[in-house]
Amino acid sequence: MINNIKQKFLKSILSRIFFPILLIALSSCSQFFNPKDSSTIDVAILLPITAEDATFSRQYAQMIKMGLNNNSKITMRVKVYDSSTNEKLEQSLKAINSNRTDIIIGPIYSAKARQVADYIKGKNITMITLSNNPVLAEKNVFVFGHAPGRQTEAITNYFLQNNYKNYLLLLPQGQYSKAMSKILKDRITTKGATLARMEFYTNSPENINKAVKIISDGVDSLNEIDYNLT
Repeated sequence: MINNIKQKFLKSILSRIFFPILLIALSSCSQFFNPKDSSTIDVAILLPITAEDATFSRQYAQMIKMGLNNNSKITMRVKVYDSSTNEKLEQSLKAINSNRTDIIIGPIYSAKARQVADYIKGKNITMITLSNNPVLAEKNVFVFGHAPGRQTEAITNYFLQNNYKNYLLLLPQGQYSKAMSKILKDRITTKGATLARMEFYTNSPENINKAVKIISDGVDSLNEIDYNLT
C-alpha cells in the first residue's frame, strides 16, 4: 500500500515538474543545449542515493530515468550520481563534468544545490533543482521548488531567446493553468514560434500517463519532421 502511494506521488511530481520542462526542451530536437552530437543528450540525476533514508531517492531516480528514456527518440545517456555527503557530492560533480553532462536534475536541498550551481558556473551545463530557494536561479539554473509559474515563464523565455521554434505544453487542469497557458501561447506566437501541442491532465495516474503519452508522441512527431528536413 505504501509503495503504491509513493509511486502515485512520484508520478504526480514528475509529471507536474520534470517532464513538462524536459519535453519542452526535447521539442528543440538536435540543437538542445549544444550536445556533443546531433542525437545524444547526457543527463545526470543527482540525489542522496546512499543516505540512511535513501529508498525514496533511489525510487525517485529510477522513475525519472525511466521517464526520460521513454519520452523521446533522441538518445539520452542518463546516469545517477550520489549527493549524500559533501565528499560524495564533490566526487559526483567531478564525474559529471568529466562525462560532459548537458543537464543535471537535482539536488533537492538548497545547500547542495548552491554548491552545484557554483560548480557549473562557466560550464555548458544546465541544472533543474527542486530546491525552494529562489536566490539560486540563474541563467542556467532553474529552481522549480519555488514559484513554478514564474519559472515556467523563465524557461520558456530562455528557449525563445535562443531561437527554438517548436513547443509543447503539459499542464494540470485548473484556472491557473489556463491563464498560464494563454500567457505562454501569446509569448510563443509573438516570437514567431509554434505551439505544436497543449495538453491538460487531471490528478490521476491514468490521466497523467495518457497526457504524457500524447505529448511524448508530439515530441516524436517533431523529431521525425526535423529528421526528414535534414
